Amino acid sequence: MEVERGQYTYEKTEERMINGRMSRITVRANTPSQTALKRYAETMTRVVKEIESRG
Repeated sequence: MEVERGQYTYEKTEERMINGRMSRITVRANTPSQTALKRYAETMTRVVKEIESRG
């Protein structure tokens, strides 16, 4: 999933009581895509194998 700059993959708005006043809070986050997670796992596996081969 490609995300354009300024857009978020997760956005949630809720109201909370902060210092006695009701405030609207917006939580925004970009979660990694499945492709990014796969690349990360492959990279970490390669790094671990390289470190183990040194020892």
